[in-house]
Amino acid sequence: MIEEIAEDLYRIEMPLPELYPKSVNAYLVRDRERDLIIDAGLQDDKCMDAMEAALKKLRIDLKRTDFFITHGHGDHVGLVPRIIHTGSSVYLNRLEGDFIQKMESGAYLLELQGLYRMNGLPEEGFEKIVPRLVRHNFTSGGVPRFHFLEDGDTITRGEYRFVCVETPGHNKGHMCLYEPDRKMFISGDHLLKDFVPVIPGRANNDNPLKEYLSSLDKVYALDIETILPGHGGIFGNSRQRIEEIKEHHCQQSCKVLAAIREGDKNIYETSLRITRRRNSDPTTLLSVLQSFLVSQEAFTHLRYLEEKGKVKRTTEGQAAVYSLCEAR
Repeated sequence: MIEEIAEDLYRIEMPLPELYPKSVNAYLVRDRERDLIIDAGLQDDKCMDAMEAALKKLRIDLKRTDFFITHGHGDHVGLVPRIIHTGSSVYLNRLEGDFIQKMESGAYLLELQGLYRMNGLPEEGFEKIVPRLVRHNFTSGGVPRFHFLEDGDTITRGEYRFVCVETPGHNKGHMCLYEPDRKMFISGDHLLKDFVPVIPGRANNDNPLKEYLSSLDKVYALDIETILPGHGGIFGNSRQRIEEIKEHHCQQSCKVLAAIREGDKNIYETSLRITRRRNSDPTTLLSVLQSFLVSQEAFTHLRYLEEKGKVKRTTEGQAAVYSLCEAR
């Protein structure tokens, strides 16, 4: 599907087979010299067909097209190696370039394996979910030459002047684009209308939820009228949506803390106490995937509460176990 948002600005919606959400957005900015594609979809034939059909209808010449990638997850960067041409520039945050290199080298697979085991998830689900996650969500099929941008850098195409806004949280180097004259914000997976973005845990001592909440405050200060998200339809009222997302995380932290008050728990056990499964059969692939994603949310909240001094972490085998800190 192609949607004309404004003059020389289009949304291209592409399917995401077997994934949730069911589609991902790319944005196209026309320019007399070089067009710009913002995010590019999953490395999948159905995604590729949708992109090619849209580019043909819009008469886009990929030989004079550059790319901006909000973050390195496969549903946003996967198609780039298949459609890029010599001389095209691929812009993104340096940390996301490092992340993509880690994915392609196989290092991220090892990190993901460590996270799975640290979460205390059932071992029998490991081979089901980890290769699938890497294949669908974290593979781009190659590493093109990148041009790295930082917070405050600008990209100009046609009548649009986009300012780069670093928004770590959903990924370490996630970066959005802000058009101040039009009060337009291309949000990637930082702000979504219909669901709260997953904030994945990390194997080191980073605090991604703290980073994400800080990024929300940063975006709250911007004068935004129109949000162009990585998934779902275009929407407005960024400050209301930010308040809703922050309230969600506040409630989740309270649920996690209440679960730990009942007794020491690993991350997976905590996740079972804060959500209901959509799939009642725990052996299905869907349920294993849900378990992993929910445990990731539990982990980010536990890490956040650990830094605040609310819970403490020990290790049993390979799993991290959390207990309540004694009241002072």
